Amino acid sequence: MQRRKWSYEEKYRIVKESFSDGVDYILRKYNISPAMLSDWKVNMARHGSFGGVEWNGAAVLVQLKNENEYLRRIVARQALELALRTEVIKNSSY
Repeated sequence: MQRRKWSYEEKYRIVKESFSDGVDYILRKYNISPAMLSDWKVNMARHGSFGGVEWNGAAVLVQLKNENEYLRRIVARQALELALRTEVIKNSSY
């Protein structure tokens, strides 16, 4: 049996499909091994591009993590201010 050569666009499309359709389904559909799909995902995440096809999933993930941390700090600050205001109101009513 001859080995299949996957183009960069095909690899990108298959990896993208694996996120929406599920890995098991994609492995059976394209008859590829889990290790191969995993390698493709790692290459895409590590390099940000994959053979000329842009995939900035890693950059987007970092941006979302930073935004999440920023929003957590805002919520924590608001919760602290609310607790302080509640304490001040409680103490001033005596």
